[in-house]
Amino acid sequence: MNDSPPPAKQNSVLEFSEIDFRRLTLHQGRGEPKTTILYDRGGQSASVSMSTLCIQSGWFSRALGSHSKQPPARHKVRLRGGFPFGVRAMLDFLTTGTYERTPEMAARFPLVTALDLHVHAHTAALKYDVPALSAHAIAAFLETALAILNTNFTTDNPDAFSRPFDTAVGSEVGAAIFEDSTATARRAPLPPDAHDFTPVAQIERLLNAVCLLWRITRSAQDPMRKQLAEVLSLHLHKLLRLSFFTAMMRDLDGLSGLVAKGLEEDGFEVRFGSLDWVDGKAIGVRFITWD
Repeated sequence: MNDSPPPAKQNSVLEFSEIDFRRLTLHQGRGEPKTTILYDRGGQSASVSMSTLCIQSGWFSRALGSHSKQPPARHKVRLRGGFPFGVRAMLDFLTTGTYERTPEMAARFPLVTALDLHVHAHTAALKYDVPALSAHAIAAFLETALAILNTNFTTDNPDAFSRPFDTAVGSEVGAAIFEDSTATARRAPLPPDAHDFTPVAQIERLLNAVCLLWRITRSAQDPMRKQLAEVLSLHLHKLLRLSFFTAMMRDLDGLSGLVAKGLEEDGFEVRFGSLDWVDGKAIGVRFITWD
């Protein structure tokens, strides 16, 4: 079975608590049919009970619903595309109610951060119709983003991240993390500031994760995009000092509009002007408010 979207029908996915996760996990040991999930080009697999998959995922409910009378051994699903550890995060969440950045992921993709993983978990949730996972990933991303934005960063660090390594639009390393990519995967060395948790290094990682979100989501109505833009709007006075952020406002389709909308909901009327350029470098965004 491949991961072509099955015909849509009424969604029967339920929202449930941590107690429900424990109950579902207990059921897996009571003779329920298991489904083997193959992903990462067949390099990784997981065995999950059908009830766990079908209750929490509309996609799996539709895909497996018509095969419920088959022997358990015949239930195999191969998931194609996407970041493999985003799929693992989804499977971990389905069975335990949470996920984390694992040592294996850090070894294979040392430049992919915890923020990036939340983005990949969210996109996996959208693809496989797991609304509880999407809500969890968005909440975790925003919690970390707020903690970073509340730090005392002031300007770009010219010595940190000479280019956006793994998540920015057009990055070769970023392309290589997708299993259906034509780019040649390479084990890039850790940048000098990989273990730097100063405010400047942290804000760079956050902005890279925002670029990743825009790169792999296509809808202007994406819930993570919209909620993140509201958070960014609250810290716009600091972010506009960063040349990286002003470039994002110019190049990421729809970002400036979402940020402006977030400010308008707070009672401000905002108009973003074009960027000024000096010697080819963006130096600011005109930000206008009026009564």
